[in-house]
Amino acid sequence: VLAGTLIYPSPVNDVLNIELPIVSNVDVIITNLIGQEVKTESICGEIDYQINMADLPGGIYIVSLRQGQTKVFQKKVVKI
Repeated sequence: VLAGTLIYPSPVNDVLNIELPIVSNVDVIITNLIGQEVKTESICGEIDYQINMADLPGGIYIVSLRQGQTKVFQKKVVKI
């Protein structure tokens, strides 16, 4: 688990910020509430990362961070 990870703001309009506590290689998987993956990105060797959410419709999403097959962080965000 990546304790100290920050994902903000929520609600988000255009850009979602992810701050990792250490330099990590993780996959970001964004799903809607029925479990469909709507966006995936990879963070490679960074601490601060931004995801463009402007193309997603308003709603509630689950942002999951995975290292390999292990889920290391998860947060619900609202897109307006």
